[in-house]
Amino acid sequence: MTAAKKEQGKDTVEDTNQTQPDAPNEQGKGASDKSKEQAVETVGPQYYATLERGKTFDVGGIVFKVGEEKEVTESLHSRLANNALFSVRKE
Repeated sequence: MTAAKKEQGKDTVEDTNQTQPDAPNEQGKGASDKSKEQAVETVGPQYYATLERGKTFDVGGIVFKVGEEKEVTESLHSRLANNALFSVRKE
């Protein structure tokens, strides 16, 4: 009889987990992600930097590899513009 109660308890837990409303949360997240993407597109100019020489370079938590372009903030763009190892551009 104890085994039967344990099995019923497991079934109850599984049923409870299955009936939780996951779909509205996922839809809400998807909608906010799309609106964030749209907001990013309309904010203003975007700044990019590319490491031209060396192997890797870590600046402000962003790890650059040679020839790999990364999006950067305006302030980091300004700092890297004065660095001979980097090429920068604004879009």
